[in-house]
Amino acid sequence: MNSTIMNVITNISAIVIHFFSSQIVYSLILFACVFSLIKLFKLKSHFLLFGLWTFIFIRLLLPPDLSFGLSGRMLLQQIFPAINRPAALAQPLDEKSLGTQAESVQILNTSQKNVLHPADGHLTLVLFILWLSGFVMLSSTYLRRLAAYRRLIRQSIACTNNQINSLVVRWQNLFGIDRHVQLRFGEQQISPFTMGMRRPVIYMPYIFHVQYDINTIETVIAHEMSHIKHYDTLWIKLQNFIQFIYFFNPVVWLAGRQIQQIREEMCDAAVLSKQVLSKKAYGYGLLNVVQIGLPESNHLLIQPGFSNRKQLLTQRIQHIKNATLIHKSQVIISVSALAILAVLLLPMADKSHFALHPQSDKLILTSPVPDGQIVLECGNDWDRDSKAFYFHKGVDIVNGSNQIDILAAAAGTIVSTGQDEIFHQFWEITVQHQNGYKTRYLHLTSLSVTPGDIVTQGQKIGGTGFCLHFEVLKDGVVQDPADYLSLQKKLIRHVKKD
Repeated sequence: MNSTIMNVITNISAIVIHFFSSQIVYSLILFACVFSLIKLFKLKSHFLLFGLWTFIFIRLLLPPDLSFGLSGRMLLQQIFPAINRPAALAQPLDEKSLGTQAESVQILNTSQKNVLHPADGHLTLVLFILWLSGFVMLSSTYLRRLAAYRRLIRQSIACTNNQINSLVVRWQNLFGIDRHVQLRFGEQQISPFTMGMRRPVIYMPYIFHVQYDINTIETVIAHEMSHIKHYDTLWIKLQNFIQFIYFFNPVVWLAGRQIQQIREEMCDAAVLSKQVLSKKAYGYGLLNVVQIGLPESNHLLIQPGFSNRKQLLTQRIQHIKNATLIHKSQVIISVSALAILAVLLLPMADKSHFALHPQSDKLILTSPVPDGQIVLECGNDWDRDSKAFYFHKGVDIVNGSNQIDILAAAAGTIVSTGQDEIFHQFWEITVQHQNGYKTRYLHLTSLSVTPGDIVTQGQKIGGTGFCLHFEVLKDGVVQDPADYLSLQKKLIRHVKKD
């Protein structure tokens, strides 16, 4: 029982680590593309910049095998055909070399000792434990700090100053926010922040009420209203979730930092677009918040807030000076450009990764055994020991060699490896393909893959010194592999096909 549980955990670990490794490669490529686009075209539009950096996070949520016919990868493969992965082709059959082994399939060599064990899964298990530990640690830290901010809200007091409350209502109306927004003052001297989505609360240190004029307070209120308008609390939580999952990937932290900066600048632009506060007044309000020297409320980007990081201040002040009104046409153009770029950049899998007939969902298979020949068909076969028929769920394939390389009959993902369900001294592999197809490879004496590996058509996945028992399933229903393979037959006995 413990061995079974350990095998399950090891398989899960392998799948998770392989998924992460694929996503790391894709995110690095996408990061290079986004960075190059920004530098090459000197992009300034906040909508475009925000969207492009967000692509990094979207890519990490998408399945690794996502592929479109019009993607950038597909276009590159049309221009540079060498990018395509070659698929193994079935070789001509040599009948003379099959005779001896075809006969030997009738007798199982139960004394075989040279069985190779599956690839050691200890490394993937260790990596999985390290990832899980890091994820739990970051998540716990986040939840503790989030709870601390909630305590600050509970310990704060609602603003009773009519002039300040009128500013809250004013900017709530300017941004068209129909949710109730409350301003509260607290003793904790940290940078202002906003919490809550349905009933947002703006937290402001009491020192603002004592030390600053009404214009600085209005600057903070206006900025926080912009965060509330755009539901930044929700998006920051989602951003945190992805960053914690991929905490080991530097790309998410680099992209996250860019997103945070652009988010603040977009809030600045949204405030100035209302043409209520002048650039000068808003800029001085920002400087006043920074000069007070309050510690950041969002070290882990817990909640949206009036960021006062000095190293980013120069860029924000420059942006405020150059800010212009945002026109709807600019938004439409930016959204359209992002939609086109998303189609081109986000799908990164090779479309030929799944070898399906273009006019059918039938899986196109190549022989899993080079120069293979079917020696036992799929159907009702006679068991001489039990004196009864049993259903032979696949075909047995040999090629006359003492050691046979076993190849993936189609591209897919290794979903499991383990002990052969028929002959326990051997191994078996299951591969998941597109459209509900699976292929199974039994009677293996060695394995070249582990669960989670993505394999191409014709890639070696194992070997055998016996024969290959090969099965095809569609949505869990057994199929006759002979309907999918173009192989000659040299049968050692016949089965009942009905």
